[in-house]
Amino acid sequence: MIRFLPVVLLLQVPGLALADSAADLSTCVADNTSGKQRKDLARWVFFAMAAHPDFAAYATPELNAARDPTDKMVADLVMHLITEQCPTQANAAFRDRGAAGIQVAFEALGRLAMLELMTNPDTAAAMSGFQKYVNSEKVGEALLAK
Repeated sequence: MIRFLPVVLLLQVPGLALADSAADLSTCVADNTSGKQRKDLARWVFFAMAAHPDFAAYATPELNAARDPTDKMVADLVMHLITEQCPTQANAAFRDRGAAGIQVAFEALGRLAMLELMTNPDTAAAMSGFQKYVNSEKVGEALLAK
């Protein structure tokens, strides 16, 4: 199981319905993480994305130096959540769904972390910056076409 943990955290299975045990784990994980921990998790995702060859040119030496400590921080968080805060829920989710039961809980935590980032006005403005290039009239026509 331990060697599959990175895969569990990184993979996403769209449309995967939460079984009750996986939903219970999702709730427990969300309830037992702080906003700071969720931002730390989002930073880890950012660092992982920066490792992709198409984005590596944008990674600074400082970012690369921070990658390993961030990996350790995520490992500590995952261990804390699974073994101390939510062991009963994690056991049930793993028993019922295998690695997918754990995966969906951490996907939900990742979504929560990203939602928290989006509440920052600077982040929200950056995410909506593309709108100045969208032809609203053309989009409206496409959406309202019969």
